[in-house]
Amino acid sequence: MSAEEQAAHFNKEAESYDSKFGEINTACASAHVSQITSRLLSTSSTSSSLRVLDLGAGTGNTTIPIASLPNVSQVVALDVSEGMLAQLSKKLPTSLQSKVMTVCGNLLSDDESTCAALKQKLGGPFDVVVTSVVLHHIVDVSKAVKVLAGLLKPGSGMLSVVDLERASEITDEEASHAFFGGNQQSMTAAHQHLVHHHGFTRKTFEEYLRNAGLIDIQTQTAGKIARPPQDHHHHQHQHPDDSAEKHHHEAEEEHEHHHHDHGTTPTEVTLFISTAIRPL
Repeated sequence: MSAEEQAAHFNKEAESYDSKFGEINTACASAHVSQITSRLLSTSSTSSSLRVLDLGAGTGNTTIPIASLPNVSQVVALDVSEGMLAQLSKKLPTSLQSKVMTVCGNLLSDDESTCAALKQKLGGPFDVVVTSVVLHHIVDVSKAVKVLAGLLKPGSGMLSVVDLERASEITDEEASHAFFGGNQQSMTAAHQHLVHHHGFTRKTFEEYLRNAGLIDIQTQTAGKIARPPQDHHHHQHQHPDDSAEKHHHEAEEEHEHHHHDHGTTPTEVTLFISTAIRPL
């Protein structure tokens, strides 16, 4: 899916996004704030005027709590979706408007001139770069992490990433089941194209951070949340020639099929948070 198609998808989802993913958004924000507080603001050598980039800021569920921290001077909220950023602006408290700058653009574009122009617009380097459940939507995660690492202030800048955690021993199919109930048809066609990784193991993600030249890597659980709702519209197709009994029988067969293949559908998704520092 192209960046333009992704933007169109999230523009469409913008108004309902918070109601669908409130729990996951709260967990992400809490984890980022905790890490910024414990790893940066607790040290006397840290600047008392931090600049933060929120990549994939969406409707501002992480941007706003970070901007509320007294030691943060500015949060740049970057997203490919103008609709998402419009929702952020609507709910941004007046007291924080001077601390938040919204920017629409794709920092991970293959177009080098576009990326260079966007980086110049963002300013930098940043004391902190955060991103929340974004990287599983990215095809080349290794490249993305290197781009984000390059935006950090040398010697102290911290990258903070929250995303879906995947158990090391499970297959792609099992990972899909864990996050989406095992039935890819239950996802909209657009969402299927948006998801490129069914979570990351801690080992894999920490390798991305090391390959980007980052050090002092720490990873921990960010939270366990209810599995987000999916679009089950495919079960709602009308079959006027079929009886209710037949529908019931098919539903039972489908349930048994998934139960046999995967076991009970998980009700929770685990989030991890990885933080790392850019060396001098």
